[in-house]
Amino acid sequence: MKSNTINSLITLFKRLEKYSLNFSNFNLNNLQKYILKYIVLLSDKKDICQKEIENHFSLSKSTVSEILKSFEKDELITRVSSDKDQRIKIIKMTEKSTKIREEILKNIAKIENMLVADISVKEIDIFNNTLLKMNENLKKGENE
Repeated sequence: MKSNTINSLITLFKRLEKYSLNFSNFNLNNLQKYILKYIVLLSDKKDICQKEIENHFSLSKSTVSEILKSFEKDELITRVSSDKDQRIKIIKMTEKSTKIREEILKNIAKIENMLVADISVKEIDIFNNTLLKMNENLKKGENE
């Protein structure tokens, strides 16, 4: 039973990769794609800093730092000091990343529509709650 759940999730994620945006002109690996999408989707709603990315993706400071440096080099982001605490650098989108934002949003909407076709709101809520619980279980395991 449990191995079927894991296999089903792995299969789902592999299929989702097929529909992921092609960032070939930016030469990004999968992790970089996820982080860039995260920044693009949230940066207009709130300030994002490196620590938040580290926590969200459960990554080391050095890994996130290297990814953000590569984004800066490719002119996808800039980092500016926070007004509240000069030690904290806020990640800002550039004109280049703003241009791909609409493409990312369209891609996500397309994938979400495909995923939830013929699935009730109740089933989606149950699935979301289950995924959240699984995520919490993994977080607990990381702390042991």
